[in-house]
Order: sequence, then C-alpha cells, then structure tokens
Amino acid sequence: MLREYLFIARVIGGAIALIGIVNSGEGGDFAQAARQPHDRQTTLNMVEQSVIYRFFELKHNRRFEIKNNSIFANRDLENNSSIDESELRSLPYLNEEDRAIALTLTDVVILAVQNNRDIKNAYLQRIADRENLAVELDKFSPNIIPEVSLSVGSNDLGSLTTNSAQLGFGAIVSVALPTGAEISAEWETSSIAQNNSEAAIDDETRLQQNIELRFSQPLLRGFGREVNLASIEVAKLSEQVNILNLKSTLIETISNAIVAYRDLVRAQEQVEIERLSLQRAKELLEINRVLIEAGRRAPIEIVQSQTNVANQEVRVLEAENDLESRQLALIEILDIDQQTKITAIEQLEIEEAELPQEQELIDLAYQNRPDFLQALLDLEIAEFDVLLAEDNQRWDLDLEASYISGLRTDTDDTNDLRAGLNLSREFGDRTLQRDLETSRVNILQEQNRLEDLRETIKIEVRDRIRDVNLLRRQVELARTAKELSAQKLANERELLKLGRSSIAEIVRFQEDLVEATNAELNAKINYLNALTQLDRTVGITLDTWEITVHAFPKLD
Repeated sequence: MLREYLFIARVIGGAIALIGIVNSGEGGDFAQAARQPHDRQTTLNMVEQSVIYRFFELKHNRRFEIKNNSIFANRDLENNSSIDESELRSLPYLNEEDRAIALTLTDVVILAVQNNRDIKNAYLQRIADRENLAVELDKFSPNIIPEVSLSVGSNDLGSLTTNSAQLGFGAIVSVALPTGAEISAEWETSSIAQNNSEAAIDDETRLQQNIELRFSQPLLRGFGREVNLASIEVAKLSEQVNILNLKSTLIETISNAIVAYRDLVRAQEQVEIERLSLQRAKELLEINRVLIEAGRRAPIEIVQSQTNVANQEVRVLEAENDLESRQLALIEILDIDQQTKITAIEQLEIEEAELPQEQELIDLAYQNRPDFLQALLDLEIAEFDVLLAEDNQRWDLDLEASYISGLRTDTDDTNDLRAGLNLSREFGDRTLQRDLETSRVNILQEQNRLEDLRETIKIEVRDRIRDVNLLRRQVELARTAKELSAQKLANERELLKLGRSSIAEIVRFQEDLVEATNAELNAKINYLNALTQLDRTVGITLDTWEITVHAFPKLD
C-alpha cells in the first residue's frame, strides 16, 4: 500500500497548499543563522512569508517512484524528463520476505510533510484565513448593484380596461472612505406605457428618471484614518498569526517525526544487540557442553548456561515487540498504511560542532520562534482593540448631505438638496464601558505574557544548551565504556578456555557488554534528539531542513 502512497506523492498536494523545500545552503548550522534587528517591522517581515500554493519541491529535488519492487527517488523533477534508472537512488526492500521498506531521515521528513493530516488541515485552514483577509482589504472598494425590472398589468373599471407595461433599469453605487465617510449614488430610469379599451382615450407613454446622491461623514465616533484602517491592520496582523500557527504545526510535526524515526532506529539496534547477545549465550552454551564432555566442568553447570539462553530469548522477544510498537508510532505520524513495514537505515553519525554563544541563540529564538512572534503580534492587535474601544466611547456626530433629482415627461422636474448635522448617543448601555476595560486589561495581559515568554525562552535555551553539552560528553564516555566491556568479555572468554574463569563471570560480562552497548546507543540518540529539540526551541527547524514557506501573491 505504501508503494502507491509514495508513487502519488508528487501529485498529492494539488488540492491543498504544500511546502517548497529549497536548496539554500547549510540552514542547519547555528553559527550561520542570520541575526536581524528586532522591531515591529522586522517582526512582520519575518512572518510575512505567507504560504505557498503550488506543488511540493522535495529536498535535493527528490520524489519517489515504485519500480521493480524498489522505491526510487527521481532527481530530475524540474524538467519532468524521463527516468533514467541508472541515475535513480534506490531504496530497496531490505527483507524480501517481510517487505520492509527502507527510509532515511530525510525521507521521513518528506513523507510527514506530505501526508500528515494535521499539516493538511493547517493548509486548508489557510485558504479560509486568506479569504478573511481579502474581505477586509476590500473594505474601501466600491460596491455596485445593477437593477433591471419589467412589469405588466391590467386594470378593469366598469367597462374601461386599462393595460400597462413598465420597463426600468438603474444602479446603486456605494463606497466607504478611510476618513469614515460613506458616499452612495442611486440612478433609476423607467418607461411606462398605457392603453385602454376606449378609443377616445389616446395611448400614453411616460418616461421618468431619478438620481439620488447621499454623503455621510462622522465627525466624532468613527472619524479618521487611524480608526477606519484599524480593522485592516488587525486583519493583516491576524494573517501573520495564522502563518505562524502553520509554521508551528510544521515544526511540531517534523520534530515529532524525527524523534519517532530515531526511536525506531533505537528499537532496531536494540533488537540486533539482543540477538547478538543471544548468539553469544548459545555459543557459551556450546562451549560449556564441550567442557562438560571433556570432564573439565560439572554437568550441573550447564543449567546456568541454559537459563542464560532462555532469558536472552525473552529479551529478544521484548525488543522485537518494542520494534513493532515504534514502527506503528512512526506510521501514525506519516499517515500511511498501517500494514506497511518500514526500516530505518539512517546511520547514527555524531558530528563535532561548537554551538554559538548562549546570548546569540537566545536572540535567534526571539527572531524565529513562532510563539514569541505571535505574542508580539497579539500585543499589536490588543493595542488596536483599545483604540477602537476608546472610539466607541465618543458621541455620534454625523455630517449628512443629499441631493435628489427627478426628471419626468408628464410633469415638471424636481430637485431637492439637503445638508445637516445629526448628534446622538445611547445611554444606559454598559457594554461599551465593559469593552473598553476589557481591552485595557487584555493589553496588560499580553504585555505580561510577552515578558513571561521572553524569560521562558531564556530558560529553555539554556536548558537545551546544557543538555547538548552534557549528552555529547555522555556519548564519548559511553563509547569508551562499551570498548572496555567488549575487551573484558574477550579476555574472560580466553580465561574460560584455559579453565581460569567460570560461566557466571562470562554471563555477567556479557550482560555488562549489552548494557554498555545499549547505553552508547541511547547516548547517541539522546544527543541527536537534544540537537533536534534545540532547533525546535530556537525556532529554526524549518531552516535546518531547508523548508521555505513561500508566499501567496501579495494582496494590496
């Protein structure tokens, strides 16, 4: 089933917006991350990279195809050229019997971004969010309503029957101005034709045309560009918040997929470790049998070797069960067929890299973390809410003017011109005062939340740096401990052949080696996960994986 999933991966994003992955250099290097001045405009610029609305471009221009029971990655995507099998990167089934598909960490990130339903839903929500912004940006565009009417009638009065027909057409145009003014124009033209059954009365046709112009300008409440443009600014800020929510979803999903993949690597390695330990236990059992047959050991000593083999078989079963559990956990994140068997083939490579200074990473987090940038935008929105709430406290004082002109063929023309002021205010409604106090409280809460988040980021970055440095040291110590345990076991096996050791000592040293090997494996994975969490804490996960969230066409 996964083969079909991967084959259609290059077209699965056509119904929704997906992510473009671009090759823009070593985005994962902390030291190369750009630092920018931090102000409101910078904040908006950092999140104004909206969402793409095009097909997925995979890292290193790769897409998948199933061919000859292998997963191939086509690197020649831009020109859609034919696939040359000699140029394809093959990810074969590692086990033809189990049909386990081999995936690298990059493959897992790609599949997670393409298939994960949380990401798909986030992109679908972006479509609705974008329309909300478009509606608000259209606030000062003219609205036009054309009208056409046709009616016929017949009226009987005694022996007199009058028939009539009326054809009319017109339009209403209205527009709002940034000052708060509203201008509307209505034009209507109609033609009325009548005839009757009395020949003495002539048929009659009348034409009439009406033009009405109206103008209204608030002078207190609702007056000024700042107040009337506030809703547009809030919509733009909300759009940036929505983009940041999408980036948060991407970062969380990618990070979870990476950790789940490494858990799978851990489970696979632990199975191999336990199987190797079982093999050693069986070899030890055979050595013990030979020694017993040679009369160099008491027959009763074979029981301990048999017990060791049985216990190790139990551990193998436990490790295999944990492996299946980790496979399902990763499959759930990737949203692929649950019957699929996947195998992680990524090597646990530990690269020595010096982290930037603590303050540099903290500043980088302030520039990139979606939650921190969102807190800045929420504070901006709260300030606009206070502005609007204070405006609602003012009296309504409107300057109103109108002009009406009527043109008729059967009577004289009419013209009416009026202008005046209208002052009003509603008393007894406490919701206005409540809204004002609520908006003032909200802005104080947003300020407190921003400062709290600022301190939280400092603490989290320091914790992540400490974890990385500590776990890197643990990797070195665990590697040394494993090498020493392996050497101790080898020495003890030689002593056993000379009759200078016991089965109990061999079993103990075997268990020490298994424990040391598992400790090294856990140290490596914990260190790599600590780097992933540092990326996540600083907010550069998308940069690390060279994922760029491209922009929609800009709305003016």
